[in-house]
Amino acid sequence: MDRFIRVLIERLVQKGMEITNIPAYIRNLVNYIVVNPSISVSELNRRLHLLGWDDMKLDDYTFQLILAIFEQDVHHRLSNYFESPFHRDHTHEQSH
Repeated sequence: MDRFIRVLIERLVQKGMEITNIPAYIRNLVNYIVVNPSISVSELNRRLHLLGWDDMKLDDYTFQLILAIFEQDVHHRLSNYFESPFHRDHTHEQSH
C-alpha cells in the first residue's frame, strides 16, 4: 500500500499541488468520502472548491486511486499517514 500512497502523492504533485498541502487536501477529501461513500467526483470537486481548493481539480483516476487505497486500508493507516504535514523531501524519505 505504501507504493500506492507514493503514487498518489506523486500524482498530486504532478497536477501542481504543493507537497506541503497534500495532507490537508487528503483529510478534507476523506472527510467527505466518509460522510458520503457514494459521492461523485464532480460533487467532491464542488465541495472541495467550497473549502478553498480552487486550484486542484480531482480527476477520476486519482479519485479511484484514493478509493482503492481506502479499500485496502483496514486499519485506517491512510488517514493517519496524512495526519501531519509533509516536508518537501517527504516522497524521497518514504522511498528508502
